[in-house]
Amino acid sequence: FPGQGAQWPAMAQELLRTCAPFRAEIEACAAALEPHVEWSLLDVLEQRPGAASLDRVDVVQPTLFAMMAGLAATWRALGVVPEVVVGHSQGEIGAAYCAGVLSLDDAAMLVARRSQLIRALSGTGGMAAVQLSREELDERSRRIDPSGEELAIAVDNGGTSMVVSGTLGAVDALLAELEADGVFARKVKVDYASHCAQVEPIQAQMLEACATIQPRVGHTPMMSTVDLRLVDGPELDGSYWFRNLRQRVRFGEAVAQLLDSGFSAFVEVSPHPLMGVPLAGAFEARGAGDETLFLPTLRRDQGGLEVLDGRLAELALAGAPIDWSRHFEASGEAPQLPLPTYAFQRRRFWIDRPTRTADAGPAKATDDAAPAADNPLATLAAAALEDGDLDALADELDLDQIERVMLAKLAPKLGRWHVRGAQERLAATWRHRVEWARVNPSVRGAAASPRWCLAHIPDPETGQPDPSTAALLEALRRAGQEPTLLRCEPGWTREDYRRALAEGMGVDAGPGARALPVDALLSTLALAEGEPTDGRPPSLETLERTTALLQGLIDLDAEALVPTLPRLWVLTRGAAGPHDLRAPEQAMLWGLGAVAGVEHVSLWGGCLDLPPALTDALDDPHALASALSLALASDESQLALRGGQVQAKRLVACPDHGRSGAQPAWSGTALITGGTGAIGGHTARWLAREGIQRLVLTSRRGPWAPGAAELEAELVALGPSVELVACDVADPEALGALLDRLRREGPPLR
Repeated sequence: FPGQGAQWPAMAQELLRTCAPFRAEIEACAAALEPHVEWSLLDVLEQRPGAASLDRVDVVQPTLFAMMAGLAATWRALGVVPEVVVGHSQGEIGAAYCAGVLSLDDAAMLVARRSQLIRALSGTGGMAAVQLSREELDERSRRIDPSGEELAIAVDNGGTSMVVSGTLGAVDALLAELEADGVFARKVKVDYASHCAQVEPIQAQMLEACATIQPRVGHTPMMSTVDLRLVDGPELDGSYWFRNLRQRVRFGEAVAQLLDSGFSAFVEVSPHPLMGVPLAGAFEARGAGDETLFLPTLRRDQGGLEVLDGRLAELALAGAPIDWSRHFEASGEAPQLPLPTYAFQRRRFWIDRPTRTADAGPAKATDDAAPAADNPLATLAAAALEDGDLDALADELDLDQIERVMLAKLAPKLGRWHVRGAQERLAATWRHRVEWARVNPSVRGAAASPRWCLAHIPDPETGQPDPSTAALLEALRRAGQEPTLLRCEPGWTREDYRRALAEGMGVDAGPGARALPVDALLSTLALAEGEPTDGRPPSLETLERTTALLQGLIDLDAEALVPTLPRLWVLTRGAAGPHDLRAPEQAMLWGLGAVAGVEHVSLWGGCLDLPPALTDALDDPHALASALSLALASDESQLALRGGQVQAKRLVACPDHGRSGAQPAWSGTALITGGTGAIGGHTARWLAREGIQRLVLTSRRGPWAPGAAELEAELVALGPSVELVACDVADPEALGALLDRLRREGPPLR
């Protein structure tokens, strides 16, 4: 349960319409909050005219508590019951309620009064996110404020993810010092300072407000980020909740303890993930990146029940225990299967594929690579054709004299077919295709916060970064990164780029100069492509500029003024990836990268393709930051970001759909009646694995049958084209029309 910052305007609207457990919990929260606030929770969540603003701390914190409560109730209704809960700052109130330690009335009163008292502190302090270890930050803070009364570490998320809190003067002094030393730091958008001495003036009011709270032993253990231990419940009284506001949030240490205790799946209960990056760092620090799952609940602009169904599937695939009876009870979609009216005879009708014990390989031109155990007669025929011993084959087949004459006439043609089949199978081993595979940044050891320098061409009217680059810059800042900028001009040559890079690194002073304080260059030149100028396509201009930028880097490297130079990464949009390829002209940059990656290994980083709609990538800044971190931390040079997932380009061998012996060649169209049912689905999967060219599945409901969409996606992934048709095979006219259409369209029906 995270703290503040996960909110977005329509975060509850879809679930309020479609999910009964969520709406019931939200309505209960609204009733519990009503005595303590002057605004309506449902007005805020449904964005009604005149609703209170989420910019107010005394509105956003109770609203986020209600969202956490509603989402936790939904998870439980879907069959997911936590083994332990942990909260971050105000998120501990949601965790305590979810664990059964606080009643809803107590939790609602607590979050309302807590946020109202915080609002009274507005203007008295500030907070800032800092990328330093706890020890380094503590040392710097004490130099500025030895007493610890004006400046303190407020949040320890683990590793180098820290937040400081204090008076405005002390926070500004620390930020100035960090900026001078090149350390990343930025202010948090709040005008108060929590988790430090600045909240002590409201201690008496906080304790008075909490005097009526009656904590109890919960039904779920809770890991306290205040005391750093599992709590039973009764100790979470008024004094605890003031310490929750006053003391440091020890989230990183709490997660480390949970990992050491064997927990391997972490679900963030919020409308948008905030803790993904800190958790990924914690997983890596404990060497648990391969075995540990982080799962958000919702994401910005993705707030429907289908998102939760997808999350549930991910949990199930990860091996998490799920009470499926609750899921079906909540969704009303429990499958109803008619039982047979007679006992099964247990006869098996599935067609088994022959199992190869070894790959014979193309030892000779006529080798059919078919083991005798699979088809002894086919093996005998192959040997007879190769050796010219047709009498042995005729004896085995018990042919009469006329049939022997016919066999002798057929033998040359059969031999040519046999050799051609072997040649085709040999050629199949040389064929490869491109696939895109998901890459988990936490598994590959991605850097937590790399330092990027963005090469861009400014807007000619404003002189500022173009809108695409500006949006990218803002997204990276929201993800906790602070890139620097390399200003370029449209008509620059390689020498101009070399000079700009040299100035940025201060290498004109001669050998031994300092290196550019960045990990890599990131070209955004392709993001702002506009209309053609002077009849030249913008993609060609982008290619020329990127080439000149790379050449400038090569020239600077040849001068050997610094030991190492940052590598160049190029961003494209819709040029490459698993889908949404709307800008194939930008693939020229990927062609440049294929050459540069071979000829200039130390200077070329790679290409990262973003979705054609840039907002799809920028709305999830943490996914974008993870992709860029992975680019630096791994040997991947061809990456794409789609749907919040990082995918890498792979060259894989094409499946060999060749058939040995007497097996048929699965070309053409297979029509399966009842294709969306259980038996039809099994048959379709088998045909798809065997290499069928086209599948047509009919049923009464066709594409609207339960599970049809999932079956179609599964079959398409296996290779064939798939069509779902609503057709009652008991209707001669409908079936005849379908058969006529399939015969016209081809490939031929089998």
